[in-house]
Amino acid sequence: MGCETNSCETKKESKKSCCSSGCEMTDGILKMAEDAWAMAVKEKMKQHFLQTADEHLSKVAQAGVKASMTYWQNKMKGKMEMHQEFDNIKKSMMG
Repeated sequence: MGCETNSCETKKESKKSCCSSGCEMTDGILKMAEDAWAMAVKEKMKQHFLQTADEHLSKVAQAGVKASMTYWQNKMKGKMEMHQEFDNIKKSMMG
């Protein structure tokens, strides 16, 4: 069996050298654990942002949504209105 299967074949036995630990299942589980850790940290960061800057984040989100809506509703109308929305996003980011 090669690296394409869920085998614990070592690199020496494998025709391909894609398995970093010599076991594809182990590599897959470690990758999932790393991804889960990154998602957990990201979720904690999200919680901290919401606790400390919820009002500011709401203003930034609102400015972004409004700019997106203006863009799509007035795509053919011209770029003038979009420059105003870009300025509004910048102002909301500054506080």
